[in-house]
Amino acid sequence: MKETYRVEEFYFDEIDCPNCANKVEVALNKSEKIIEAQVIFLSKKIKVRHQEKDIYSDVCRIVKSVEKDTNVFRTKEESFKDNNSKKEHQENIIRHKY
Repeated sequence: MKETYRVEEFYFDEIDCPNCANKVEVALNKSEKIIEAQVIFLSKKIKVRHQEKDIYSDVCRIVKSVEKDTNVFRTKEESFKDNNSKKEHQENIIRHKY
């Protein structure tokens, strides 16, 4: 019988160096629920191959255990929306300072 698995992509923010992304990848690959994980630093993407019904919460938990300030998003659009909100907030703080 052929094994079936799913491949899902998630997006992240707040990881600013390839070494930190590698630490996240190693942690994800240690999970028994994940067959294979790949963290692509330049595109801020996490690819996960698994057999679970929903792996998102596990991915978030593992990523946060390594990089506590990192957010994981189901879609690229969510990550852009969150990053734009952060940028707007930072710009407002700068405007109020000066």
